[in-house]
Amino acid sequence: MGRRVIAGFALAALIAVPSATPQIVVGQTVVRTADIRPGVTRSLVVACPRGYFAVSAGVYRPVDGANTLSIRSSSLRTFAFRLGNPPANPGGRVAVAAACRRVRAAQGAVPYLRLKTLKPLTVRVGPSGQRQVHLGCPPKTVPAAAGFDLGRAGATLALQSQTQTLRAFTFEVLNRGAVARTVSFHGSCLTLVRPAGARAEQLQVRLETASVPIHAGSQVVTKSCPPGWLSLATGYSLPPRVTLNGATAALRRGRWSVTSKPGGPELATFELVCSRLTG
Repeated sequence: MGRRVIAGFALAALIAVPSATPQIVVGQTVVRTADIRPGVTRSLVVACPRGYFAVSAGVYRPVDGANTLSIRSSSLRTFAFRLGNPPANPGGRVAVAAACRRVRAAQGAVPYLRLKTLKPLTVRVGPSGQRQVHLGCPPKTVPAAAGFDLGRAGATLALQSQTQTLRAFTFEVLNRGAVARTVSFHGSCLTLVRPAGARAEQLQVRLETASVPIHAGSQVVTKSCPPGWLSLATGYSLPPRVTLNGATAALRRGRWSVTSKPGGPELATFELVCSRLTG
């Protein structure tokens, strides 16, 4: 089992007043690795350093054939994972990651991030059915720390879509089995708080999307935020023949690992949420 940290930062917009305190959104990606044996369900926790918020998490390096049963925030700076490896599937080493963010300033009053957890939403998905679920945030906040729990039915349930606007998450889950299943969805709302004396900075968020043809077999897709921006989260919308193996936001980049069944290319949509501070 291992743990490593990838550190970086994104500079804020140009400072108008030379004497003003420069604000920086600081990012770290904390990665944890572990072995998963055949027929075993493995639980893992990834924790951000003190002072950071865990704004998203995902599987960075998947084990082929293993199922991601649950990814959800367990505190403001931790994410809990539950991964299942079928008995007939070979063992392997998996890597999971959390995107950690905070605001840093050289001196003076410092704006800071605030993350408020939403109440989980639980739905029932009928046999051979599909459900779409929305989780919304109030004005002046943005969605963050998306999560889900598929229970123990990871082999028959598939999360085909996890996207967001600047105000809400949208999840779409597919039940390929003959029995109804219960699924829960999680999320939080992120905002920038400015204490007295701090500059009038704003947390600016933009969504970068790309449609990519996915060919038969396994494929890794990457996309980067513009210079000066830091990634917050990844999203995706997949056709039924394509399966997500893992998705993570690391510093400026988003990374998605997918597998497609034999046949013609399938068009999938990938979403990268980017952020920076502006004055």
